[in-house]
Amino acid sequence: MKKRLLAVGSFPAITTPRDEISDRILGTPKTDYFSDDDTLGFQEEVAARHFSPAAVRAATVALLRPEAPIYAPPQYQVFNLSRHRHCFINFNNDGLVDKYCGHHTIVNVHGTSLSVDDRFRLDWDAYITLLQHFHEIRDIEIPGLLLPQREPEHIETGNEYRIARKLLRSARRLIIVGYSFGGMDDWVAYDMVTSAIKSRCLVTSVVSLDPYDLAFRIAGDCASAPVMALPVYWDKLAMAILASIGQPKYKSCMHGRRFCIRCVDYLYSAFLEQSSQVGRLFVPMLQE
Repeated sequence: MKKRLLAVGSFPAITTPRDEISDRILGTPKTDYFSDDDTLGFQEEVAARHFSPAAVRAATVALLRPEAPIYAPPQYQVFNLSRHRHCFINFNNDGLVDKYCGHHTIVNVHGTSLSVDDRFRLDWDAYITLLQHFHEIRDIEIPGLLLPQREPEHIETGNEYRIARKLLRSARRLIIVGYSFGGMDDWVAYDMVTSAIKSRCLVTSVVSLDPYDLAFRIAGDCASAPVMALPVYWDKLAMAILASIGQPKYKSCMHGRRFCIRCVDYLYSAFLEQSSQVGRLFVPMLQE
């Protein structure tokens, strides 16, 4: 983000106040701008005082949705193995779940950013530069897109949250993958999810590299609802599931079912060793 806006090369002499989104994207401004490296110190000073908040938001729109890969990443492709239709309550803005899992039910509760093609047609790169040159110009709002910030209270009355609540009321189980509710910035979403878990005693799994804090919090807030924590790299687990299809991979395993936890665990460990990561599948049950 800093590199993109510094490349404009034109900054107003007067200080431009930051907004919440600029602080989230750029980080807290440093109080001591200048150091032994005068160039770095100047860049920090410009980023802290002279970036247009509208230009920051426009650049964020671009960064949230880079060009999609040609082939489906394993963490999305794995859902297409299912014979059943799933419901995704999606908090990503990159449009990947729509592209690679479009036959499932998808609700983008925080909206979707502009695609590469959309930005090309709108000459979005020139628009970012224009906003940095002229701070008084108001930025374009993308309908439904929530940029990094605390969820506003009114979001719960929107159509996406209405649909999400309906899906949760009919869910048989819930899996939270790679998500921690934005460090509780997404408090509306957390209240919606925990209300559904409590009211229906919904079996819930939290899947991420470090799932315990969130899993314990949900278990504490939802009384006797069963909550499981699965500490894994989701992409490696998805790769292991995909690779396990076809024939047994675990030594003399002769399973006749479509999925075998021993084969998946064996492959997951192999993928971790290839990437110099350490871990095994472990699923503790957390209950009040």
